[in-house]
Amino acid sequence: MNKYDQARLEDVVQPGKRIVFYARYSTEKQEYDMQKHSVETFLQRYGCEIYKEYVDRATSAIKVPFEKREDLQNLIRDAEKGKFDVVITYKNDRIARRIEEHQLFREKMRALNIHVVVSSSSELYTVGEVVSQAVKDGLTRIEAALIQDRTKDTFRSKTKRGTWLGGKAPYGYTYRVIEENDGGRKTRKEYFKDEENQQEAVMEIFRLFEIGYGFQQIANEIHSRKLDENMKWTKEKIRYIITNPFYCGFISMNRYENGVLNDKSQWVEGTPKNMTPLFKREYWEYIMKLFEERKKRKVHSRDYSTPFLLRGILNCDQCKELMLAKNQQSGGEKYKGKKKKEQRRIYECKKCDFKLQANMIHERFRKDYLPYVLEQVTQRKKEQVEFAIEERLKKEMQSLKGSKKKLDEEIAKLNQQIEALNVEMKSYYDKETIDKKVLEFMSIIMSHRTNKIHELHTVKDKKVGIQEQIDRIAKTMQQKKYLPPQHLIHEFAKENVDTQKLRAFLLQFFKCIHVARDGNLVLSINEYLM
Repeated sequence: MNKYDQARLEDVVQPGKRIVFYARYSTEKQEYDMQKHSVETFLQRYGCEIYKEYVDRATSAIKVPFEKREDLQNLIRDAEKGKFDVVITYKNDRIARRIEEHQLFREKMRALNIHVVVSSSSELYTVGEVVSQAVKDGLTRIEAALIQDRTKDTFRSKTKRGTWLGGKAPYGYTYRVIEENDGGRKTRKEYFKDEENQQEAVMEIFRLFEIGYGFQQIANEIHSRKLDENMKWTKEKIRYIITNPFYCGFISMNRYENGVLNDKSQWVEGTPKNMTPLFKREYWEYIMKLFEERKKRKVHSRDYSTPFLLRGILNCDQCKELMLAKNQQSGGEKYKGKKKKEQRRIYECKKCDFKLQANMIHERFRKDYLPYVLEQVTQRKKEQVEFAIEERLKKEMQSLKGSKKKLDEEIAKLNQQIEALNVEMKSYYDKETIDKKVLEFMSIIMSHRTNKIHELHTVKDKKVGIQEQIDRIAKTMQQKKYLPPQHLIHEFAKENVDTQKLRAFLLQFFKCIHVARDGNLVLSINEYLM
């Protein structure tokens, strides 16, 4: 071991030496102030002061690689020119977070006979076994990932218990905390205060979406009617409200990721205390089914405002092709001089040269077919429909349990692989001397171990998502709430029902409707939406 490796802290930090300070901070300048305060306090104990500063501002060590950090590279160039004697930093993670970058920096400073001091631990960054420090650096990264995972598990657990995790309450509510001193015993009451004006806007948002309005149309409508002039309405805000289960009495976690709505199987839900939901759960689930179906079918919001009630679902019974909806405008010499031209709407199958008057088929569908369908699913065949749905749910649950079992086996296998890597890593770490090639091999093992841990977390998240799906199906089967809310179904049978609302229902409920030349209809229903 040479003189450089035998140096002590008091030999390195001495008055008269040119000691430069390196700092890096990712976000706020307060981080820099804290780092500099630590370094200055440390140097004062040895009668020294900062000779020069090198600061990489608003720089992440993970996102910005070692060679791209401007002031760190300036420091290295000045070190090669002999412009200072010692480098001091707050923590070694200010220099790098990757093992190979730490190793590169240590070797370069060692070759230049420049020591690096860490103020937070009062240690020499370059003294001791490089392997020990390399392992410490790697374990620091792994521990950070594990802490993040444990924090995520804690939030998940709290959410399931209905605990509010903090932050601003959803639009329509205000989160309040009341702390009182009752005879020396402190009490804390948390509740969600109703904001009635905002809640009126929320209910109108749901109503408009239900009858077929798109997110941007709803935003424009709410803005033009000045339901809440303090809010800047956008389609993203409307979507966030529509997809939020809070309005039916549930808090959620992991609903969105980077602005993208996750699949419902990945959501974590719980029931909060002291809040009054605006809707029943079954109504919100109905709205979410509309949302998912519109996404899947790519139905544009304008499709709901069409006067053609059966457009997009009416098929020719002979060739099975979709019938076109057309406006036929009367005109020509016969109608010249008349103030108002007559307009006729038709459905047409060009392949079979088959035309139907829209008004006639709409009238027949609403009078002769729709009431019968609604009666079947609500009364006469309710038990048969529910039995069929329950059988499908049982099959789905069985499939999910099979997937969960496979994930359990994968988790056990990954745990074994991680333990084997731990044992192998320890065997190298326990050796007295380790050459550079072995060190590189250890870095590879540690990287592999980190990947396996990340893979393990991913598999565990999948397992949690599947278990939550199983729990939801079990709850649905227990409550036996398979059909849409009764008041919604009955509303479609009314003569003065909103046409847009009825069409929105048809697009979600009916797979297709076949029409014969005599006007008779054959209906195909999306049973999975019931």
